[in-house]
Amino acid sequence: MLMKILRYELKRIRLGRLYPIMLLCNIVYACIWMWQIGLSGVGGTAPFSKWTYLAYCGAMLPAAVLSLLLSQANYYSEKQQKADILPLSSPYTAGELMLIRITALLICFLIIFLGEYLLFSIPFALFFGTAEVLGYPLIGLIHMLPTVILMLALGCLIGKIRGWLVYVLAAVTFITGLAQFSVPFDLFGNKFFSEYPLKLPTGSAGEPAFEIVPLWICSRIVYFAVGVVILLLSVRRNRKPTLDRAEN
Repeated sequence: MLMKILRYELKRIRLGRLYPIMLLCNIVYACIWMWQIGLSGVGGTAPFSKWTYLAYCGAMLPAAVLSLLLSQANYYSEKQQKADILPLSSPYTAGELMLIRITALLICFLIIFLGEYLLFSIPFALFFGTAEVLGYPLIGLIHMLPTVILMLALGCLIGKIRGWLVYVLAAVTFITGLAQFSVPFDLFGNKFFSEYPLKLPTGSAGEPAFEIVPLWICSRIVYFAVGVVILLLSVRRNRKPTLDRAEN
């Protein structure tokens, strides 16, 4: 039953108008940043370096989060709640159904992530080979996934209060992402990874060597932990079976 509902949610998102349009917008947006960042490099580093890739991921993140929050906001519309025949007839609680929908949205994020990674990696592979770029998705997901989980968790929290608040969260998040703060605890990190290499010594290759920034790792852990806690609290607050809710 769980997989049936998950497939239903994925099919609903896929057949809707919003997500396919937003997916296309993300790819176009990625092409723009690929031209500005990927082909030129950032912070004195070479094109397609790991610094450049993380700056590219940071630039992509606001658009990806915007797409997911807009899809999430649709769950709280009156029209969608009336159409939720299969989920409302399931034995799962409202909180468990929320987690299934979050899983569906995370799968949608992975599709966006894969498209943006391929856009970055194909030119890299043509110029430099495929060996090094195969390790890029891991650092990309470490950078992007905690922010995505945190924002979707916040969407669950405020969506139960008022559905339109998720649209406000989406707008505020996207505008904040465009501001590009140069600090490790920035939700998105585009400007941070563009400027931090300038503080590092130049190595034998003529550019700063890539290193894991401890504060950056701490920020990802904090965002992931806060997101998980918010999700667990939201699940605890929605223990009522969806079948009972439908009957009421």
